[in-house]
Amino acid sequence: MAYQPRTYRKFLAGSVSAAMVAAAGAAVPADVQHADAAESFPDIDNDYWASDSIQKLAEDGVISGYPNGEYRPGEEINRGQVAAMLSSAFNLDVNENAEAPFDDLSDDSYFTPVAAAVKEAGLIRGRQNNTEFAAGMDLSREQMATILVRAFNLDEKEDAEADVADLDEVHESHRGSVRILSQYDITDTANNMFRPDETVTRAQFAVFLDRAMQIGQDEEEETTVSNVEAVNNTTVEVSFNGSVEGNIDADHFSIDPSLDVVDAETIAPEDSEASQNAEGTVVRLTTEEQTDDEEYSLSYDGEDTGMTFTGGATQSGDITVDDVSVQSTTSFNINLDEALNEDWDSSDVEEMLNISVMNEDDEETDVTPTNVEISDDRETIMVEHADNDLEGMAGTLMVNNFEMDFDYSEINVDSVEATTSTIRQAEDQQLEFTVNGIRHLSVEELEDAGYEVEFLYNSNNAPFDTDQAQQEGVIDGTSDNLSDTFRYAVSVTDEDGNEVESEEMEVDVSSESDVTEVTEVALFNDSGSRYEEDYVTPAQEGMMFEPVTGTNDFGDEVNADEASFPAVESVTSSDASIAYYNEDGLQVTGEGDVTFSVHFEGMDNPVEYNVEVLANQEISSMEADETTKRYTTNSTSDTFTVLDQYDQPYGNDEEISYTITDSDGSEVTSGSATVNSEGKLDVSYPDNLEGEYEVEFTYDNETIGTTTLEFVQLDSSEVDEFSLSTEPESVDLQNALEGGSINQDSEEIQFTVSTGAMYDGINLSNSEIESALSNLNDSGSLQVRSSDEDVATVASSDSMNVTADEALDFNVTGQSEGTAEIYLEHVEGDFTTTLAQVEVEVENSISQIDSLELADDVDALDVSQDSEGTWQIDDISQLTSSDAQLSADMIASVAYSPNDEQAVVELKEAYGGQSFVVSAMNTSS
Repeated sequence: MAYQPRTYRKFLAGSVSAAMVAAAGAAVPADVQHADAAESFPDIDNDYWASDSIQKLAEDGVISGYPNGEYRPGEEINRGQVAAMLSSAFNLDVNENAEAPFDDLSDDSYFTPVAAAVKEAGLIRGRQNNTEFAAGMDLSREQMATILVRAFNLDEKEDAEADVADLDEVHESHRGSVRILSQYDITDTANNMFRPDETVTRAQFAVFLDRAMQIGQDEEEETTVSNVEAVNNTTVEVSFNGSVEGNIDADHFSIDPSLDVVDAETIAPEDSEASQNAEGTVVRLTTEEQTDDEEYSLSYDGEDTGMTFTGGATQSGDITVDDVSVQSTTSFNINLDEALNEDWDSSDVEEMLNISVMNEDDEETDVTPTNVEISDDRETIMVEHADNDLEGMAGTLMVNNFEMDFDYSEINVDSVEATTSTIRQAEDQQLEFTVNGIRHLSVEELEDAGYEVEFLYNSNNAPFDTDQAQQEGVIDGTSDNLSDTFRYAVSVTDEDGNEVESEEMEVDVSSESDVTEVTEVALFNDSGSRYEEDYVTPAQEGMMFEPVTGTNDFGDEVNADEASFPAVESVTSSDASIAYYNEDGLQVTGEGDVTFSVHFEGMDNPVEYNVEVLANQEISSMEADETTKRYTTNSTSDTFTVLDQYDQPYGNDEEISYTITDSDGSEVTSGSATVNSEGKLDVSYPDNLEGEYEVEFTYDNETIGTTTLEFVQLDSSEVDEFSLSTEPESVDLQNALEGGSINQDSEEIQFTVSTGAMYDGINLSNSEIESALSNLNDSGSLQVRSSDEDVATVASSDSMNVTADEALDFNVTGQSEGTAEIYLEHVEGDFTTTLAQVEVEVENSISQIDSLELADDVDALDVSQDSEGTWQIDDISQLTSSDAQLSADMIASVAYSPNDEQAVVELKEAYGGQSFVVSAMNTSS
């Protein structure tokens, strides 16, 4: 978060209060008291889940209540109200004469000034490509996340996890913001479910705002240097006690006695050598050469940090090179005078190496290692420098003051070695070779130098009988004649007829799906479903280990659904007193951490699986414990969630008792219900309840939760808000592709749009929604409409009149790629009012063909006429496209011109509908 001065907090406290009052939509008397939340807000009990945040913000004057003193925590906050809040909170320049910044606002609209202000500040963006503000629309939790992150300038933490179980359900545009809220613990629910589509209530907003403001206050604490240490005589690591925002460069630091800071690089603590336990930012400084044992003091941003360090040991003696042996033009081995320090790893060694090349013109170029490996005896270093190939050069290779002359500018073949041991079952597999043991030269380079190259095989049949195989070493790995193995050699002959031939190399022909190593395993139940948790209980007994991913001969990762994996041979446990594994699967014997080593048939290395073993699920609490649930007086039931001791839904068949009492503590009704497999419990209510009640849940004679129930009388003519939702959120035209055309009647491109409604913060039932819509129908008519009928249509058009019943659920059909807004509207004479809207997305993953040409070795497309005189393509494989694999059902029509000997091939509209002209030949008899 960007630094904010202390005056910012005072201002925020004073201004958000006014904004909340404006958002409430009513004036608040001047004598409203804010000293204590429970006293100021009679509808907020001290044990209410959001009471602490509401009380804190009320005491600071950040939030206020309604004229009657209520806070109304369950009410939603809409976009217009939040715009007013943010405009006041951040002292935005609100122009009362501003022009409407969105199409759905006029210059005279109440929210136009604040909408213009928040748009200019970038705090709230418009909908529909930034054209509509939707002032009356409630904000979803995911939208509020983005607004908070943008308003408080929160940055993603690289070193913090985001514990959000339903993050995949968050829209892509808000996913990063929700992740950031979780990293800062601004969102933190018991079951880690963020519920992105739910609207934000006044209580939730108070908690969100309180936590966000606290982050700002916490981060205002001064960040200082906590440690300074020299790693070597040119490297110093500086660690801070907190996170330092913005770029840090060498100019921020100075060292006394005078020592130039050449470079500054921010690194992760785990990548550091002296500051691995640092709590904040770590910066690695590169300095000019320090004096050994000299004491230096460090200043940061012109101020003395009070920190000193002792000059590091001279680096030149750390790695002394005895000899360098070239392995190839892109690698060499370093032989050392003495074994490397045991504490140094490959990254340490790479930093200590100074490698460069001096060419024949005395021009020096740095060589950057791409891989460094240390031998087991630590007396040899293997260095690869794939990005600095020395082929074709001559000069001197210099490694830590050791010099070795080389000359790869001329080609003199003394020996040749075949090097390919495995090829894929794919076309155009290149067989490799080296010259003189170190040079990877191409056939073309050797031929340019006057040599003739020939590849020799243990068979003269296909696929070895082609010029490509014999002269270039390119093999068709898909050939039916190719066995599992073959042998080859490489012959190189100079202009005088002198021949050098390699030894034979045996080559395995391997499928890309042939697994050579298993890299990941998981537990699976009897139905084949993967167990996803990082713990197990006795309930998971009997689950079996199966492979999930592995690698093939070429180092590619393959999944279990695309390759044939070996069977599990054996499984060993690190502690059989906790859990072990036998032919009946997982067996649980205790509690604690355990590691399983899973061995596979034919595989040398086992795969480890770490898991925590916990006690079996037990009923512990109710998800709605100590919360308030609100209903209309028409409501007769609701579903509650039973949790175990791990705050997960308890899905075993158990009976839970419940008792409902009124505000006087008198019992209204009691009963019991059975928990289903998803942990859900159905509770029935007596008819016509009104007012406040409490339901107490008991299990095994123990109270496991209480929930406040509030029932209010519904006035269906006064519904606060309607909403639309879709299932699914997007469709793909590819799924409706039949015979090369899109089937518009396919269910795969149908959206089901459902209407919801809220009254006094309560989600209404379908019958209540229908009643409310019927009242509107009595004063006009209802219609559903698409904003773009080219993308999506309602009943094969852009609009349709509907009854109240029909408006509850209606279908929308995808037409073409894009997004469209679906509206539920009330039409009254010349006036149309939008009741609700929702966006639908239509995707199109059907290949759009932009190129079409004759395949290789095809001179003309064979076309012929059928009995009705229609031209058709005889063999679709004679055509090729870089965009997709062609098939006959992609072709809409073929027209042949005998005079030009050309055919016009037109593709079906689903594939782009373009026409292409190719050479053709009439094969009709």
